[in-house]
Amino acid sequence: MSTNTSKNIVMIVAEMNEVPGFYGRPLHKVKGRPLIHWVYDRATQLKLVDQVVIVSPDEEVWDYCREHHLGHITIQHKIPDQTVFDYCIMAYSCIKVGVLSNERTYDRIIYWNCNEPLVDLEDVEQLIDTMKYNTLCQIATLVSDIDEKDGEDQNILKTFVRHRCCCKFVTSSSVEKLKGVCGVWGFVPDAFLEIEKILYDEGTLIQNKWLQLGLVIDAVEIDQLPLAINSPSDLVFLNKLMDD
Repeated sequence: MSTNTSKNIVMIVAEMNEVPGFYGRPLHKVKGRPLIHWVYDRATQLKLVDQVVIVSPDEEVWDYCREHHLGHITIQHKIPDQTVFDYCIMAYSCIKVGVLSNERTYDRIIYWNCNEPLVDLEDVEQLIDTMKYNTLCQIATLVSDIDEKDGEDQNILKTFVRHRCCCKFVTSSSVEKLKGVCGVWGFVPDAFLEIEKILYDEGTLIQNKWLQLGLVIDAVEIDQLPLAINSPSDLVFLNKLMDD
């Protein structure tokens, strides 16, 4: 955990029914342990992080966290079509009113989707460092080049990166020469305050709404996107990978 004066928190967002046809993904097991527990344990190894919490609107996840003594925030509002980022923002609202850590304030909030347990920890720390030293950076994410086949995958969020390494727009459509986006994002608290204004908006991808608000999204280049667990077959592949 971090010994720096700045404070960083990792929020691991886990929703049981996030993926159609793959109910309960956070609690599906890899080598005998649920995905959510893998991500939690890995996040606690980050040198630049002070606290790790699991954020979920689902009782099954709360029960697991209580049983295994994992730090978590219970989100009571479950509204159809919300994004995992909405739950992250709700969790930060809990922090602001003192539900977590005795009103402790944080300099950066790191969102980590539980479907990407193998994100390189050095990449996450690079994202945190980028936000620390680039004072204009309000939001940051990890991006990497993707091949033509991956570019057609509707489960891969893609972005166009313009000069000064800023995202111009994001899409899940098949568009050439875009970079793939990882399921790890960083936010400064002021960005969350702006995003709260559109918390229940409907429509296009939420990240494009952030850009419309005038928020700057920094793109931190990494060598390769981690494996994302978006289906039962991905889970089978990951278990096989861990056996090798």
